[in-house]
Amino acid sequence: MTRTSLITGASKGIGLALSHRLASDGHRVIGVARNLTVGCPGQLHTLERDAVRPITERG
Repeated sequence: MTRTSLITGASKGIGLALSHRLASDGHRVIGVARNLTVGCPGQLHTLERDAVRPITERG
C-alpha cells in the first residue's frame, strides 16, 4: 500500500529534504509552498499570495 504525504514548505529547507526522504521511501508526495521550484519530488502546488497573509491583513 502506497502512503500519501502532504508536505508544507516543500520548496526548500526541511520541507524539501523531507519530501525527498519520503519519496525515496516509496511515499506519494504532495507538496505545498509559496514558490514553485524545480527539485521537489511528486506534485508541488503553490499558494495564492492572499492565502498566506494573516486574516487581519485581508481586504
